Amino acid sequence: PLLRLRSYGRETFCRTDKKFKIVGYADSATGSAKRNQYLSQQRAEAVYKVLVDRLGVKASQLEIVAKGGTNEFPEIPLNRVAIVDAD
Repeated sequence: PLLRLRSYGRETFCRTDKKFKIVGYADSATGSAKRNQYLSQQRAEAVYKVLVDRLGVKASQLEIVAKGGTNEFPEIPLNRVAIVDAD
């Protein structure tokens, strides 16, 4: 995953005119709503930290969104992710 972020980061995040939303998810099939909100926040923050600390992306380009427990994707493991969306 870090390798993908590095490759994606160098080519995409160097455009300082772009803004990105990091959306964290957790599956709603396990855990409480509070726990899933926490997990989705942690996933998004982990990606944020890599982008800022390791890849040099400006914090002002990033927004963190935590979706909590969700079933947006068809399989439970797919709901345990953080996704970077370009605005």
